[in-house]
Parts: sequence; structure tokens; C-alpha cells
Amino acid sequence: MTMENLQPHEALELSNQELDDIAGGATTDVFGRTLNAEDTQLGFVELPATGGIKSVSFQQSFFSEQELREFKETGIS
Repeated sequence: MTMENLQPHEALELSNQELDDIAGGATTDVFGRTLNAEDTQLGFVELPATGGIKSVSFQQSFFSEQELREFKETGIS
């Protein structure tokens, strides 16, 4: 960081290291959770002309879960 020839109200660019030195570091926390569930059913009944009964059914179910826990820190001593 150079202060030479700095005019009043002029923007000052700092490097990541300089920002860490001034701010004392930074932390971020991320928490996320996703739940998914699905149930599918299909069924039919058939009455043939020759007699009898045909019955068919299908079922599909699923459940999934994802979880994220993240912690980051920089410039903290």
C-alpha cells in the first residue's frame, strides 16, 4: 500500500494481505440441508372376456438427504 501522491477522496486499492492486516482476518460459515422425497404409484385392473381378474401394481419410493457444513477463515492468528 503506497500513500504517495494520494489525493483526498481518491479510491485506495489494498491487496488481500493488506486487507487481512487491517481487518484482522475474516471468517465465513455456510450451512445447508436438502431433503428430497418422491413416491410414484401405478396400478390397473383388467377383467378379460374369458373370465378372471388381472391386477397389477407398481410402487417406487425414494428419499435422499444432503447436508453441508463449511467454515473458512483467513488472516486470523
